[in-house]
Amino acid sequence: MRRVAMQLSGILFRLIPKGLENRLGRMSIRLRLVLSFGFLLLMMVFAGGAGIFFTTQIKSRVETISDVSSPLDTAANRLAGGVLNSQVALLQLLFQTDAGDIDESKASLAALRKEIETELATLSRIAAETGEDLTTQTLEALLNDFFSQSEGVILARQAMVQNRTALAGTLKTFDAHRHTLDERLTRFLDAARTDIGAKEDNGQKLAMTDTATKNEVAALLLDLFRKDLPLLYRAQNLRTFFIRLQDMVRSLVLTESQEDVAALEEEFKGLVKKINSRMKRLKRRIKNPQHEAIFNEVATVFKALTDTALSEGGLFRLKDRTLSSGAHIAGVKQEMAATTAQVKKAVDEWLTLSDQINTRVQDSAAEGVTRSLLYISVIVVAGMIFGILAAMLIIVAVTHALTRLQTKVESVEAASDFSIRTGFESTDEVGRTAAAFDSLLISIDTAVQEVNAVMTALSKGDFSKSMTSEQKGDLGTLKTGMNASIDLLAQSVARIIEISEQVKTDVDAVSESARVLSENTEAQSRAVDGFTSAMDRVQKMARDNTSQSEEVRSISGRAIDEVLKGQQQMDEMQASMEKIKATSASVADVIGVITDIASQTTLLALNASIEAARAGEAGKGFAVVAAEVKELADRSGKAAADTSSQIKEAISEIDAGVDHAKLNAEALSRITEIVREADDRVSRISEYSAEQTRQIQDVSEELSRMTQAVTENAEIAGQTARAYDKMAERSAHMQEVLGIFKLK
Repeated sequence: MRRVAMQLSGILFRLIPKGLENRLGRMSIRLRLVLSFGFLLLMMVFAGGAGIFFTTQIKSRVETISDVSSPLDTAANRLAGGVLNSQVALLQLLFQTDAGDIDESKASLAALRKEIETELATLSRIAAETGEDLTTQTLEALLNDFFSQSEGVILARQAMVQNRTALAGTLKTFDAHRHTLDERLTRFLDAARTDIGAKEDNGQKLAMTDTATKNEVAALLLDLFRKDLPLLYRAQNLRTFFIRLQDMVRSLVLTESQEDVAALEEEFKGLVKKINSRMKRLKRRIKNPQHEAIFNEVATVFKALTDTALSEGGLFRLKDRTLSSGAHIAGVKQEMAATTAQVKKAVDEWLTLSDQINTRVQDSAAEGVTRSLLYISVIVVAGMIFGILAAMLIIVAVTHALTRLQTKVESVEAASDFSIRTGFESTDEVGRTAAAFDSLLISIDTAVQEVNAVMTALSKGDFSKSMTSEQKGDLGTLKTGMNASIDLLAQSVARIIEISEQVKTDVDAVSESARVLSENTEAQSRAVDGFTSAMDRVQKMARDNTSQSEEVRSISGRAIDEVLKGQQQMDEMQASMEKIKATSASVADVIGVITDIASQTTLLALNASIEAARAGEAGKGFAVVAAEVKELADRSGKAAADTSSQIKEAISEIDAGVDHAKLNAEALSRITEIVREADDRVSRISEYSAEQTRQIQDVSEELSRMTQAVTENAEIAGQTARAYDKMAERSAHMQEVLGIFKLK
């Protein structure tokens, strides 16, 4: 690319007339650049002015069309947003359960309706002003239908919420009546059970009385089975019916079908009728004034409970009205779905029309922009052509001389030949730069030739040569550094020769010392071997002591095991005796129970004898059996008493045996402690012997390592002596090599 640019600049330079070339040659480079920049700036100002003019024309045209499209688009979008917000508000209302929230949603819908009516009026006005074929009558009719249906939904939702609130309150009242009814019925049942219990107690007293007759007992039983027990059973059946009523109400609350509500109401009425009938029959059987008063309370609460369910404001009517409101809302929602679809379609048509108008605005603006861009492009291209031509003339005039200078510099760089000269004769900036570059090449060439001569002498070992020419700046610094380096290198070589001679002398002395060290190390190794043998014998004696201690410790351990086994057997015997004692105590308890049973059997036999006596002739056989049972109970009690006495004596003997076993166990424990103490002492002796053995082993290992180290030192000393011999040979060779250098 650089070569192509240079060739192109040469061609253009040849096209410039000679008179213009001479005039440009007399100008400085700065003046040439200022002229180029001024001409380009003039072209840019001209192009910018044309762009501003045509942009103003485009803006005026676009604003004229936007006066129609922008308000129409804004009004259509606001209308669509208002319809959407109305639908959202209505959906939120359908899920609200608080009357206050419903009123707020109703007010919000009213405000949205006003906004939509305002936007419709705006659309009508824009349509009239622009003359577009636009009509809002259909959309207005659809929106009126939508808001009319919304008002119906709001009224139905309010009624539904009111009915649900009333239903919840009535349900709480029903539940309170149900709890009260259950409490009153429980009181009635408790009173009936109390009377039955009292009569049972009277019957037992009559049975235990000698003066009681059969008629008295029969009358009491007859009254109990004909009046009291049936009354109790029928009252208990009422509770079952009340539970069924409660289940019906629960089903009523859960159902979502009006048909189910009607069926449950009929079933509820039938069950209430049945309960009333049974309560009337039950009331006729009540003879106790207190029971009658409680039952009257039950009837009163039941009447209130049925009114809560079956009255005009009761559970069934409220549930039916709630479901009716929900069904009405569902129907209106279906109608609103169709209306909403039509409203959406009409709004979409308005939005489509707005988009079409916007498209026309954009097309018109694009056409104006295209035309303006065409004009601006023509002006800019023409200005660029004139500017480029003028700039190229000045650039070629500036760069031609620089290109020639660059060619010379690249030649010097490529060949590293500092004898090349630029040959410029002009007096401008480029000419002065070329003269300075030639002077620099002369200085560098002189310094390079002198450096080559000095380095050639150094390569032959001659340090007597140095740089002597006059140099300035970095070349002067190079001269000083070069001469100083040569002097320092000469001094270093002289010092190396001197040191090599000293090294040879020292190496000879060290080699002799290494041979003496090797001989001494071998003698030391033999002495360490003898000491190691002695330590092996001591270690063997320590191992024998450890073995004897381990045998004594083993015998002591077996003695402890035998004593522990005896102690364990004594503990087991003691535990067995404790179990026998506990079992004997349990048997004694069982015998006590048998004694109690015999006493109760005797009492029952006595009662049976009394009943047999009351029965007269018919109870004689039963009296004989009762006498036999009494005799058997007496014998059982006597046998149980004898057995209890014998078991107590056995328990006393077992206690004495347990005490003796405890004393034997304590003696064995003391023996075990003595044997364990002896075993501990033997163990400590064994540990001391083992520790001594380990210490001797450690000393032996250290001696082994010392022997190995002495052996290795002997080998290293021999290797060192041989290494010093080789070093002496190399030192002599280095002196021969350094002899070729020639110093000042």
